[in-house]
Amino acid sequence: MDRAEQKSALVADVEVTTISPVSGKEMHYSSSKKNVEALREKVQNEKVTPWSEVSREAKLKILQSELAAGADKAVVARVAREAGLNVFADSIEKR
Repeated sequence: MDRAEQKSALVADVEVTTISPVSGKEMHYSSSKKNVEALREKVQNEKVTPWSEVSREAKLKILQSELAAGADKAVVARVAREAGLNVFADSIEKR
């Protein structure tokens, strides 16, 4: 793999841990695995990224995960709108 491929692979694989504004749980998002995991306990020395700095893709996946776990639809829709995810918020409100 040349340097350009290595760099694009590193950019494409984003992992972030943040606090969900819906449940208050620490959530870990991996773009390479395309999944969200609610952490049961705080991981030592894990950097927690502020919600405002999390990518749109990660926010969407975290909110979808919260919704699937039974979170209040109105709360998820409100947080989605605040994050600029209006299409997702609209889809929740139409359900």
